Amino acid sequence: RSRSMWNKFDNEIIHRHVNLCIKLRTHQHIRAGLQGYRQRVLQMAPQLMIDAVTHAHKKAEEYVHETVKAAAENKLSVLERTVMHEMTGIDASKRVEQHSVDQAVSFFHDVTKVCMTTIGYYGKYEALFQTLVQRSFQLCLQLGRKSEFGSFCEMLRKHATLSFDNADQRTAILNSNEALS
Repeated sequence: RSRSMWNKFDNEIIHRHVNLCIKLRTHQHIRAGLQGYRQRVLQMAPQLMIDAVTHAHKKAEEYVHETVKAAAENKLSVLERTVMHEMTGIDASKRVEQHSVDQAVSFFHDVTKVCMTTIGYYGKYEALFQTLVQRSFQLCLQLGRKSEFGSFCEMLRKHATLSFDNADQRTAILNSNEALS
């Protein structure tokens, strides 16, 4: 019983866990950490779950921005550029930049999906869900990522459908005072 109780060090531990997972680019471990953390803090301190999910999403977003910046500064030798251009017909620096940005945005998409599924359909996390969706949409529009934007739209549609379908449940979103305001 005492293992499932929340303690004051859990918040720092989950933040360090998320930071390490972002560096290692392992969204699966972020999911496992957030789900375990959710079980520990759901009843006692739900605000800490909001902090942890916001931290994970913000770190993934920072990773995308850092990757875009680093890709724009990437300098290839003249020989590498010439060989790449002759083989593919595409400027090598643009191809390297696009590949690294694609990987970063894909990782961001995975982390965002993990965050959204972790907070699930609890009414107390509806405002957080909306914030995650808005920030994800903004990043997709900023980077011109139509496929990821469509995927986030589909997640939002599914969330809305399940919210209406499960409106009679005790923890439903539509019964939450936060969601109604």
